Amino acid sequence: METRRLTREQAWADAQAEIEAMKAELRARAEAVVRGEHDLQEALAEARRLVTEAASEKALAAAERERLDEREQRIRAVEKELAAQRMELEARSDQSVGFEAGLAELA
Repeated sequence: METRRLTREQAWADAQAEIEAMKAELRARAEAVVRGEHDLQEALAEARRLVTEAASEKALAAAERERLDEREQRIRAVEKELAAQRMELEARSDQSVGFEAGLAELA
């Protein structure tokens, strides 16, 4: 009977040791999960920061593009006006040459 009791006690002790080992393993896994979760939260925060930064840069680029487009339109308008004035000056110059030729004939 004593042998059975000792066998049961040994079995109980072995089971308790196995349970304690399992608990230690579960604690270690839980700590790893917490560290992994923390790392993921940091990575998510960094990704969100980068997305916000990229959106800001995109908005700035769009504003700069719009500003450059407006500048280009103003330059084209000035070029067009200059071309019109050049044509007007050429026409006046042609008229002046014709007028001078006519005066020379009269003289």
